[in-house]
Amino acid sequence: MQEAAKKFNFTSSIYNLANLGHSFLIAQSPDDLDIKAKTIIQHIVDADILIIGVPTWNAGYPGRFKHLFDLIAPDALIGKPIILSATGGSERHTLMIDYQLRPLLNYYRTIPVSTSIYATSNDEIEGYTTSFLKERIQRAIEELEKLVPYST
Repeated sequence: MQEAAKKFNFTSSIYNLANLGHSFLIAQSPDDLDIKAKTIIQHIVDADILIIGVPTWNAGYPGRFKHLFDLIAPDALIGKPIILSATGGSERHTLMIDYQLRPLLNYYRTIPVSTSIYATSNDEIEGYTTSFLKERIQRAIEELEKLVPYST
């Protein structure tokens, strides 16, 4: 994310779903959210670009992640450029991005870049990111650059 923020001269924010608090967990509609959760979701909706990263859980994204999108209006993210990323315990789950995450974001009519980023613990060795992962990150940023007209 830091690479994209630097490339496009954007400020960046990281939101962990745990930061949304208790109201998020029990909300059945956006009206059920407390002000903190509403503010975070509004920041997500208002962002110029999104870099979405999720852990792979039982070959899919977590239910809490899907719940976030259940609370966002289907037309709120139309045309938003996105980089999709996920982490997992093994390379076996790499296709989760294309078979689950990408279709969800297609429903919202976002514009995910073609290159997704999937990382396992093997992609970082002694604090250094592997060259393969660095290449995928760079390619995703280059694809994003074509979608963001005011990039530097």
